Amino acid sequence: MRTKGLIIWIIGLFLLGTVYGQQPGINRSVSGSEAALYTSALDGVRIDLYPNPATDFIVIELKGTSINNPQIELRSIIGNNLKIELEHTGTNTYRISLKEFATGYYFLVVRDDLSRFKKAYKFLKN
Repeated sequence: MRTKGLIIWIIGLFLLGTVYGQQPGINRSVSGSEAALYTSALDGVRIDLYPNPATDFIVIELKGTSINNPQIELRSIIGNNLKIELEHTGTNTYRISLKEFATGYYFLVVRDDLSRFKKAYKFLKN
């Protein structure tokens, strides 16, 4: 019975990621042979997430936004919160090292409690 609930939960997470990938305002474009750019312009916030698929690191850029103190979380495909070291590389630009993580799909959650902004982005780590 416990396994059945876990399977349903995993399917729900997968569908959640699929829905975010199909919403209007999200564009996936390929620049180069390996880097895909994930851009979301929903709610007046533009977030670029690249490269996708990622190998060693992922870069998050917040553009045209009023988010002052973003909280960035990395979650496994089953929803476990993973410990990350967020490197601030510039104005509204962050980098996360993925070297110690296994190959697979992950969710990057960007949120701001003050503006009540919260979005999840699915990406592949090779």
